[in-house]
Amino acid sequence: MLSLAEGVFNAVALSTDTAGDLLFYGRGAGAEPTASAVVGDVIDVAANGRYNDPVWRESNNLLLPVEENIGSMFVRAALSEREKLNKLFPDGIAVEGNGELGFIAPAEAEAGIREKLRAHQIEVHAIWRVLS
Repeated sequence: MLSLAEGVFNAVALSTDTAGDLLFYGRGAGAEPTASAVVGDVIDVAANGRYNDPVWRESNNLLLPVEENIGSMFVRAALSEREKLNKLFPDGIAVEGNGELGFIAPAEAEAGIREKLRAHQIEVHAIWRVLS
């Protein structure tokens, strides 16, 4: 069944203790989330020399709450926000393209990054956690 997934479609098969065999099928995440994941992986390997995923608690495999989720965020913002973003996150990475600013805020608690963006009234077009 997995081999039938073609083009933009993905399929994942899981075998679980409680629910039995499961199959998930659908369109992929799209260009921006996929690009965010790739950039995050490259940054993580370059910065840490390893591939790391801090989203899961090791003890029980549960997702971390946003307050405990430490990681970089990819922010799409107005070009006019570049100076504010550079002051808030001096170790961030900014790239201009398609009339917008792509900015990777360095690793810290996701809730803290979102709060800084709100507090400084930065015009954010989209925000994703950089997957690693």
